[in-house]
Amino acid sequence: GDIALAEWLLSNGASWPIETRGRRVVHDIAVQGRLDVLKWLADKGQVKGTAGMVLLAAENGHLQVVRWLLDLDAGGYYQSKLTGLGAEAGLAIHIAAVNGHLEIAKYLRARAQTPQNALQRTAETVEQKVQIRQLKQLGEPTTAIVVSANTLVEAGRNGHSDVVRWLYLEYYGDRKFGMIGSGSESQQIPTETAVMDAAAVHGHLKVLVLIQALAIASAVSTRKRLRDGTNKDENRQCTAAAMDGAASNGHLEVVKWLHESRAEGCTKHAMDGAATGGHLEVLKWLQQHRLEGCSATAMDGAARNGHLDVIKWLHTNTTAGCTTKAMDDAATYGYLDVVKWLHSNLDEGCTVAAMDGAASNGYWDIVKWLHRNRTEGCTTSAMDNAARHGHLLIVQWLHSRGLKGTNAAINSAAAEGNFEMFLFLHSQCQIECTRETMLSTSPSQAPEIHTWISKNYPAILTLDQE
Repeated sequence: GDIALAEWLLSNGASWPIETRGRRVVHDIAVQGRLDVLKWLADKGQVKGTAGMVLLAAENGHLQVVRWLLDLDAGGYYQSKLTGLGAEAGLAIHIAAVNGHLEIAKYLRARAQTPQNALQRTAETVEQKVQIRQLKQLGEPTTAIVVSANTLVEAGRNGHSDVVRWLYLEYYGDRKFGMIGSGSESQQIPTETAVMDAAAVHGHLKVLVLIQALAIASAVSTRKRLRDGTNKDENRQCTAAAMDGAASNGHLEVVKWLHESRAEGCTKHAMDGAATGGHLEVLKWLQQHRLEGCSATAMDGAARNGHLDVIKWLHTNTTAGCTTKAMDDAATYGYLDVVKWLHSNLDEGCTVAAMDGAASNGYWDIVKWLHRNRTEGCTTSAMDNAARHGHLLIVQWLHSRGLKGTNAAINSAAAEGNFEMFLFLHSQCQIECTRETMLSTSPSQAPEIHTWISKNYPAILTLDQE
């Protein structure tokens, strides 16, 4: 973006970069919002077509760049017709809206041509498909998306209440905004439901309050939608997934509002999810104000994520208990304090998955503790996966206790180029090399191992060459 330097380079014989198809320098300048640089490039004749630039400027919130590009197009500078039916201006509204750039979305809506009859709507749809196909040729996933109920849902999920209000009032007369989902009508849900559920899961209370108020207050729109069959009382509902998701993500204020303002309630997933996420205050509130309770998934999930305070609270205040997954997962993910507490206070115990998982992830202290205090032991997966992930001390310790691995251990050591691990497995664990071991490595990736196998297993090398 240094114009002075660029001018100096040009004056000293520098050449413009060779243009190629796909994303170019002007696209990066649009992302940065450097209107001054774009104008300079245009004066130098280097803005050769604007496809994709409006989308990028809109996505990144650069209103002045969007204005300039559309004005440039309207002035006949290029023949891209950015504001025509189904063209890029209309396709950029979605990405501006879901990123919270309300003024850009409004501006694009005002500038983009809208169909006035069925014939124009068909023409718009055809052109949108053409535009999207062409924009994909820029070499990156295109953000060109037709505004739909999904736009409203994404804006709500992202917490852009001002955008949600505008989309609702601006577009909701369109039948395609009434329901969302693919498949038959029975598989679809009202858009308000999808927005409220998404907003609740992500903790956007302001969006929840807004959608409920808009749906209730839109008496005229409601009557219209009742006439054309796109609105029913259930459009004003969320589902139990709203409170379940809000609780799972720790959004206590949203949980409280749903409890006080809605009738859909929640399921056991609310407490299960809150426990898994370590949201103790949410758990306490649900226990006090709701009747759904929780399942063993609550303590299992809390153990998997190391939330010992939650585990203790669940043990004292609920009767759901846990399963062997609690200790298995706590061991696998390195929470020794949880493993010890479960061992001392509950009878569910664990399975071989506990030591297998701890060994695989390199938690040597847990492997040793389980060996001393539990009787389940492990399987060959312990050494195999410890070797795969480079945990030599654990492999050596397992071997010293008479525990074994399989050819998978030496094959993965070869594949990773871990010569020290490879030699230990072969010399101490007596794991032989096979043709698969040779195929796991190559002279360029692991020259030491490849040379060693060639020297010590010539028959394998000969077989491989055949």
